[in-house]
Amino acid sequence: MYNEKIKKYDIGMRLVKEGKYRDAEKIFLEMLAENIGEKIANNTINKYVLFQMGKIRLKFGDEISAEYYFMACIKYFPNNVYPKLELGKIYSKQGKDEKAEEQFKKYIEIDRDRSPHARLELGRLYSILGMDEKASKMYSYIIENLDYDIADQSSRISHIKKHMQDDKTKDIHGVFTMDCIKILDMAIKNKVDKQIGYMCDIYCINVPRCGYEGGRKGDGHILNYVTFITLPNSNNIITIFPSDEIIIHQREKGFGIDD
Repeated sequence: MYNEKIKKYDIGMRLVKEGKYRDAEKIFLEMLAENIGEKIANNTINKYVLFQMGKIRLKFGDEISAEYYFMACIKYFPNNVYPKLELGKIYSKQGKDEKAEEQFKKYIEIDRDRSPHARLELGRLYSILGMDEKASKMYSYIIENLDYDIADQSSRISHIKKHMQDDKTKDIHGVFTMDCIKILDMAIKNKVDKQIGYMCDIYCINVPRCGYEGGRKGDGHILNYVTFITLPNSNNIITIFPSDEIIIHQREKGFGIDD
């Protein structure tokens, strides 16, 4: 019986990977119907089924149902950290900051692998709320436990230099037509309102005719803005590139360190 459920789950996951979410949902619902109420906890495969149901409902924009499935997953399998992470993301997006913080903290408390996921989300939440000291603690932990140095100067300079010439291997690639050192100086001196990314701060400043749109599909139009990304609450620039004006909604979009 257990092996049959595993086979069903594998079929459902294959459908998920193929983007056939309705078909996968049908299989997962059939699996859950086989164990009603407290019996769900008797079969550990349901831990993954409930979680996948929550993820599928999010694909359809149904946060209410997604929350239900994640909460059920936590109820029957309290040591499962990932539904707590997903719940925290939902609450953060909804502006329910205290509930989001609670879920991220619970994740960290029981996470034996010390993965960065919840700390990344919690750091971003604290940054949005202006709690920079708490955000820095989260980000410092992540940086200290990375396998590479995100703040390595040579890596940053190398990345910036890539935007001093066209790159036809990319579809769209901003190319500077101004001196890179001059642009770096202008960026730091003209920092305005920052947008909160994941383990980074994003700025976009007006620098007329600073570059053009290159790349394989770029149309060559003039770019009048410079987007630059720094470490949180820092002048340490991770990368910088010419762009059109960028409008970022803090709670709707997450940004990493890659442009």
